[in-house]
Amino acid sequence: MQKTVRSWFGRGCWTMSIIAVVVAATIGCGGGGGTGTGAGGGGGSIPTGEVSFGLTDAPATAISVFAVEVSSIRLSGHGGVTVNVLPQSSVIDFADLNQLSELLTAAQVPSGTYTGLELALNFASASTQVVLGSGNSTSAGTVQLRDTDGAALGALTVRVQRDRDRPLVVLPGLPAHVVLDFDLNQSCLVDETVVPNVVTVRPVFSADARLMRPLVTRIRGLMKSVDIGAKTIVIEVRVLGRHA
Repeated sequence: MQKTVRSWFGRGCWTMSIIAVVVAATIGCGGGGGTGTGAGGGGGSIPTGEVSFGLTDAPATAISVFAVEVSSIRLSGHGGVTVNVLPQSSVIDFADLNQLSELLTAAQVPSGTYTGLELALNFASASTQVVLGSGNSTSAGTVQLRDTDGAALGALTVRVQRDRDRPLVVLPGLPAHVVLDFDLNQSCLVDETVVPNVVTVRPVFSADARLMRPLVTRIRGLMKSVDIGAKTIVIEVRVLGRHA
């Protein structure tokens, strides 16, 4: 059963900054595959802007691996516009992103004001794996994942709703960068007193609006071109993680 939890950015507002790398993202097999309602079907009459998404994680004390399938990332805006910016599901090990931001995806989305974000996580995927510091793991059957009601964890949608006076504004020629920080310590309650061990999950995400905690950003992909005069490089970003 699909469950939904609500999370709020804990440090004020969306993280928006211009990154020095111009990103040419791979969006599906046919151009425009990463957009949903309101994307305009690739028509040239609707202006678009670039939004990129990075992932990071706060340090976790009891968990060494937290790999979960990210099924979609959807922006929602005024007028009922929704856009899926993740071209395909990908398995992300959030525990590997401690003190590091990794570029997950970038997409051209219709220009406008976006106030909501939904992150779909699929814990029922065969690719999901959680390993505790003790070595116990879901793959070995020594760890079970539960939701806050005590039920087996399955598909989970995290809704991040922004204040109307601090939305994400997408404009042509002005790249926006959104960093999602998944706090494993606050998101997971680990009980190692029972056998198998139980990890209760309620995802908590936050964002560093003022970049007060600068992080190295890792970008994976193919370098397409270098413009020394403009001081830019173009990278074709590959979807982060193992494909689900």
